Amino acid sequence: MTTQLSFQLVKTGTISSTQVRRQSMLAFYTYSASSLSTYGVPSAQTALPSTALPAARSCRVTTPDVSVPLLAAHAYDLGDVGSTTGNTTFFIGLQCDNDANVYMTLTDATMPGNRSELLTLTNDSTAQGVRLRIRNPDNEPVRFGPDSATAGTLNQWRVGQTSGAMNIRMSAEYVSTGNVTPGTVRGVATFTMSYQ
Repeated sequence: MTTQLSFQLVKTGTISSTQVRRQSMLAFYTYSASSLSTYGVPSAQTALPSTALPAARSCRVTTPDVSVPLLAAHAYDLGDVGSTTGNTTFFIGLQCDNDANVYMTLTDATMPGNRSELLTLTNDSTAQGVRLRIRNPDNEPVRFGPDSATAGTLNQWRVGQTSGAMNIRMSAEYVSTGNVTPGTVRGVATFTMSYQ
């Protein structure tokens, strides 16, 4: 008698390695009807190959350190709380594998626990009553989250599916938070990429 079987791999969670250890999937043993037991040596068996999984699709960041020289602003442009000015465009560059599904999380480097959409100014900033807001390619304000690439991280947002070179268009702007006192404004944020 000939029996034909097939099997497939099913993803049940996060893949942390590009390889699966070689191990037995199934085996056939000779069964003795008289003793009602099997012999210890299998008569046939099938094993997984040791390189069963492809490498995960990902990207290489081509602009790991992005400096954004903000436009000069006047205090009278920020007279009302919530008013904005000085919108400045910048780009984060990627070089991606085919069909990489890209997500991003921004983290406030000065106050990592910040989960708002306003970036904390660094201690060497001298202006008061003003903060910074970063917008994504859809011009939506980005809320800050933890420095984590885990899928579903708080305030993580989807950049999109891409192949090859990609420039993520972002922007930064001043936001009035109260009585504005002129001075220098500096903020530092980090970005964490996640490929899902």
